[in-house]
Amino acid sequence: MAPETSATQPEPAGRYHDMGVAVGPELLQTISKSRVLMIGAGGIGCELLKNLVMSGFHNIEIVDLDTIDLSNLNRQFLFQKQHIQKSKAHTAREAALRFNPHVNITSHHASIFDPQFDVMWFKGFDLVLNALDNIEARRRVNLMCVSAGVSLIESGTAGFRGQTSVQIKGHSQCYDCRPHVAPKQIPFCTIRSTPSTPVHCVVWAKYLFSQVFGIDEDDIMDTTISDDNKEEIEKLNKETHELKLLLKTMGSEDFEQKLFQKIFGTDIQRLVDMDSLWKTRTKPTPLDYESIIGTTRQTRRRDSSQHLQAHLPKVGVARDHQVWTLRENFSVFLTSLHSLSARLLQDRADRPDSTLGFDKDDEEAMDFVTAACNLRCHVFSIPIQSRFSCKQMAGNIIAAVATTNAIAAGLMIIQAFNIINKDFNKCIDTTICYGGRLPRVLTADKPDKPNPDCGVCAHNHIILRVNTEKMILRDLVQLVLLGGSDDSADKSGLGLSGELALTSDTGALIYDLDFTDNEDKALEAVHITHHKFLTAVAEPDDQPDMNYIVSIAVAHDGALGATDFHIEGDRVLRLQHKRTAAGSAEKHSLENGAADNSQDAKRAKIESEIISVDDFYTIDD
Repeated sequence: MAPETSATQPEPAGRYHDMGVAVGPELLQTISKSRVLMIGAGGIGCELLKNLVMSGFHNIEIVDLDTIDLSNLNRQFLFQKQHIQKSKAHTAREAALRFNPHVNITSHHASIFDPQFDVMWFKGFDLVLNALDNIEARRRVNLMCVSAGVSLIESGTAGFRGQTSVQIKGHSQCYDCRPHVAPKQIPFCTIRSTPSTPVHCVVWAKYLFSQVFGIDEDDIMDTTISDDNKEEIEKLNKETHELKLLLKTMGSEDFEQKLFQKIFGTDIQRLVDMDSLWKTRTKPTPLDYESIIGTTRQTRRRDSSQHLQAHLPKVGVARDHQVWTLRENFSVFLTSLHSLSARLLQDRADRPDSTLGFDKDDEEAMDFVTAACNLRCHVFSIPIQSRFSCKQMAGNIIAAVATTNAIAAGLMIIQAFNIINKDFNKCIDTTICYGGRLPRVLTADKPDKPNPDCGVCAHNHIILRVNTEKMILRDLVQLVLLGGSDDSADKSGLGLSGELALTSDTGALIYDLDFTDNEDKALEAVHITHHKFLTAVAEPDDQPDMNYIVSIAVAHDGALGATDFHIEGDRVLRLQHKRTAAGSAEKHSLENGAADNSQDAKRAKIESEIISVDDFYTIDD
């Protein structure tokens, strides 16, 4: 969707007089000229945007993929009832302009993972402010900010608790400097065979989504084979093989019916036949496509489409909060499966390896997971859930509180002033905790130093502008990575030496001394294209315990020749110790915690009162 931009109106004299008195006229002028990116227009984002336009920031861009829901209105005060189902980003922009019509705001109803939001785009901002609700997006923004050399302010809230933190390259930790808690694993046999709660069915539905639409994700279900679950794993492998064969028929006339019958009929009947599982449990009840749709085989093809449309839940605000009937879930499952399959097949027409990933803000994906979860609930006699409840469970959502969001947004503005003024020594990380054993609501700490073993900010980062259609891999290696004799900085390479390896952003090997098959191919032919990330690792011969790790953000420039290139970023490369243990991040945290001014050491004293930013999945973001 195209971004929406507002034109700045003439500003009345004296509007920021009080602000100028508070921060000083020079800083106020710097603030007015700075370009700020805000990612997320939910609970924190609404408060933050209002603060930005009232504090002298004149050039703001917003990115948010979500739309407004009824449940948002009690704490996202830029939105009203007439805005339901509209874009959060565009609506927030319109509302903020009523507070201050004299600022420039550009809004994007889009995902921050979209290719348009590449490193060069991030590089155009002076500061990035995160108001996100998931780890994956935070990591993406962190990587982009580190690569572009732009400072980032993180935030998160959960109920009456919250945190804000500054992430300034070279001065403080980045988001990936600390280890992040892995998702809690649920025993596989429980998910596959004996679910007992709605969340078990939601996890199963998300797993089904990944199987059907081909995204490779970290499995949140424990499939370790043991004596207790050997039979279960064997049955799973058989079912998975059958599913793969069935998926080859995606797009055919009977695909949706066959998939439904397999997962809710045939697979469930296999479980029913395992008598040992049901000695103390109620047996599941398989579903039958023909029985639900209520037509004969001869008339099914003619009547099924009308049946599905007739039994879809009514569109409107209440749709998310109603508990759908069996027939409604049946209809939503088949229609969303059909739409998602068509989308995937269309993508694969251009890119055969295309996949779809689950996003709770993708309406069709959320419909699929909700309906699949509820059909599963019906099979196992578990209470059926509303779409809203399923979305909460699918996104690990915790309800937010308006006052906590407001406090977090205010703290972010204070840190934004310090960063814009380059007064990094005044920057602090803050913790919000109300109602616990702490003597005060706010706790402030100096940001920890960067982790020397971090897999993101400890690396060297460059932006490489190159013609990916003309340059070949050999020239990338010889001229860009190894070359360095030219006196001109624009034409000089990185000057790496020793054993060299080049990998893609997925970890696939592109080049090393023993793998030179692609040397004569154009970069584009080996999937080195615009907005891709590469990692170059060089091991100097004279320092066997050290290496150079360079993260390369590729920017295609069609105006350049086959051997032309431009490098922006770290010219003086830093050596780092080879990582010898998986626990290097944890080791850094412990060592940092020993210092008197360490945030970790202080947090240890109030551990029971603090929630990691990783855990903040606010319902309105």
